[in-house]
Amino acid sequence: MCATVRSFCRNNTSLFSLPRPFGIAALIAGVNADGEPQLFKTDPSGNYQSWKAAATGRNSKSVQEFLEKHYEGASDEKTATKLALKALQQVVEGGAKNVEIAVLRPGMPVELLGDSTVETLCVEIKAEAEDDE
Repeated sequence: MCATVRSFCRNNTSLFSLPRPFGIAALIAGVNADGEPQLFKTDPSGNYQSWKAAATGRNSKSVQEFLEKHYEGASDEKTATKLALKALQQVVEGGAKNVEIAVLRPGMPVELLGDSTVETLCVEIKAEAEDDE
């Protein structure tokens, strides 16, 4: 998948003379041939960058700053999911009811976490924050 995105961006940006050939920013996640997670962020001009953690869209600057401050490298799935949820909570009100989380695992279909799972994670995050105070 990563090679396809890279090839598409390299091959197609030069075909357009428009200043915004794609017109959107996107996060594209996948797993490479070695089973390592890959995350690419594209911008409206068609440029892309590889990231370990990234945000795009409204209020993405706040989320990106949070991720840059708190991301500590590879972690287990639950820790990574909680970090993503904490980052989203910086800009999204209402907790689990306004958040959808998808988990990508090597060799498996993408899993959209259920509302109850996201709510459980929100409760855990709140309890951890109270313990830290």
